[in-house]
Amino acid sequence: MSKKTISERLENWSKWARFSGGHGTDCMTGVVCDGMRKAALGNVWSGAHAKQEIDSVDATRVELAMRSLSELNQKILKWSYINNARPEVVCRKIGLQVRPANVFTQTFRAAELEIEQKLDM
Repeated sequence: MSKKTISERLENWSKWARFSGGHGTDCMTGVVCDGMRKAALGNVWSGAHAKQEIDSVDATRVELAMRSLSELNQKILKWSYINNARPEVVCRKIGLQVRPANVFTQTFRAAELEIEQKLDM
């Protein structure tokens, strides 16, 4: 088995964070729809993700490592992975310059590098 990239690990963590306990639906219709999807598919995924499973152990490791990151790096990763926000939205939410675009890119890569180093320790 090949080693997962940090992007793959963060994607797994974001799915775990969105679909694990405490992160339920906001309305009863959502609860009913989720129940129907689970019954039809046998898991919480639909569409292209129907066969993907969450690695809860690795997601928990990522979550614990997230807590030791700088506040800026926590925010950029959460907005980018959990909220799936576009870079310009992330910049506005966390107080980064929207232009030039490399400000976001450099900050995002630094955040990925920091968490990768924490996970490799």
